[in-house]
Amino acid sequence: MSELPSKYKAYLKLKKRMAGYAGAFTKKLRQSLASRNNIAFGRLKDSVRTKVRDTVVNGQRILGLETQVLGYGQFLNKNIHPKSMPNTDAIIAWMKQKGIKPMKNKRGRFMSYRQASYLIARAIQKRGFATYNKHEIGWADIVAAEEFRRLKRRSQTDLRRAVSELTIEIIDSVKKE
Repeated sequence: MSELPSKYKAYLKLKKRMAGYAGAFTKKLRQSLASRNNIAFGRLKDSVRTKVRDTVVNGQRILGLETQVLGYGQFLNKNIHPKSMPNTDAIIAWMKQKGIKPMKNKRGRFMSYRQASYLIARAIQKRGFATYNKHEIGWADIVAAEEFRRLKRRSQTDLRRAVSELTIEIIDSVKKE
């Protein structure tokens, strides 16, 4: 059985290290949602996934990280106005989960959950989702900026180590020949 080429071993090590970064980033995004009390059912939190993306461009392999989240996670992050009316059934479920009861309408009668959810959906369609800080920076952007600063320092160390190991392995293989 032949041994893997040293370049490929180094590549696999780097890919494994990046997968560790992806897992840490996913964990931090989920913690950020939980700390901001954005969890009603946990579907948004559970949908957050970051994985290593391996692509070939012009004959060169490029490793990158790709984060996926449910569609409304992007709306929450960027205060984007949805193109269509949000799902009123989902808003009703959210209201019940959070213990939000409909208030009285202008005539003094209590609204139904359906009426209240329609008003909320219409407001979201009109004004978008509120951001957490009035600077239009969303929850994922804040976490990503912090994580990228941290990863920049760590990735430089990992890259130096990987190149050093690769160089040593190549020198050793040349000496053996």
